[in-house]
Amino acid sequence: MILGLVSNRVVIHLNGGMPFTNNFTNYPFSYGNYVSITDTTQLPLLADIIKVPGGLASIGDALLITGMVILCISASFWLDPLLKRWKKWSQI
Repeated sequence: MILGLVSNRVVIHLNGGMPFTNNFTNYPFSYGNYVSITDTTQLPLLADIIKVPGGLASIGDALLITGMVILCISASFWLDPLLKRWKKWSQI
């Protein structure tokens, strides 16, 4: 998750907003905190270049979501024994 957050923050900081590709959208050159990818865009690989339902995503977004899924799965394995113990204790 940290890697995804850092990659998004770095590209936003370097470009004054999150760069996005116009290949999949009809947004103007600058849209909110987003800026269109140009020849001067720094680290365009980390920009919003992946088309997803409802918009665009970046590699950082994918890393962030992957980290959240791993965290949830890990937490479920970690919490399961605790919940079983709590259920056992609550029946006493």
